Amino acid sequence: MPAACDYRGYLFKDLESGTAAIRSAVQECVAATMLRLSDAEETRFTRLYNGLGKGRSLARRLTGFISRCAASTTKLRADRRVRRRRIGRRARAKAVRRHRAQVRRLSLGRSTGERWRQTRFQAPYLRDPIMDRGLGVDTLETAVSWSKLGVLYAATRAALEAAILKTVPREGAKGIVMCHIGHSTADGAGLTFTTIFPRSLDGDIAQWKTIKRAASEAIAASGGTISHHHGVGEDHLPWIAQEKGALGIEVLRAVKQALDPAGVLNPGKLLPG
Repeated sequence: MPAACDYRGYLFKDLESGTAAIRSAVQECVAATMLRLSDAEETRFTRLYNGLGKGRSLARRLTGFISRCAASTTKLRADRRVRRRRIGRRARAKAVRRHRAQVRRLSLGRSTGERWRQTRFQAPYLRDPIMDRGLGVDTLETAVSWSKLGVLYAATRAALEAAILKTVPREGAKGIVMCHIGHSTADGAGLTFTTIFPRSLDGDIAQWKTIKRAASEAIAASGGTISHHHGVGEDHLPWIAQEKGALGIEVLRAVKQALDPAGVLNPGKLLPG
């Protein structure tokens, strides 16, 4: 176990500003084990969820107003040894301050990071009860270079929103599309999208496929990888050839033939037929 843990949050003007801060941090090798940036919709949803059952205090009203004026939250985690803790904290703060000229940035202190740490595993357990009440819940992830991240985010978000509106079971129904950066490297970052939408109870599988297909087409067209850390599998297989190209598929077939000539390992999960 680490000798010390330090979780902190920052509120940014918009997703672009927070993205720039994270990019600087990872490219300058700031000592943090986790950097997470939520977009405006995920920030608002998380605040509302965490506020369920709580009173409307002056502090909560003030932070709610600031959240509506700003857009995105970044959570930074460091669990290094104590002697490195202050070094990493100062470097993270410096990376955030560097963008002060173009960023309206507010430090939220430790409370936001600690709240995330304590509740981070609750959401998966809520999925089934939410679906039992007539809502659909899904996540999908992709990754792309920093230069293409903004385009990929906008295209995928727009595709998800349009597909949800097209498939909702009644007029006027709406869904929620949320996104966060959860994995970053010097070259690029991964985007995880979460959707919550009213299910079409007499055709929810077809509804989900329509939404999933729209997002996948947008990802492939925007230069993103069809799947990040969740693997490929049957859901993503129709787009794997578009991503890898003819030579890439040929290489994968050669590796498969060399390591699994009988085709017993996950048949139909990696290579198109």
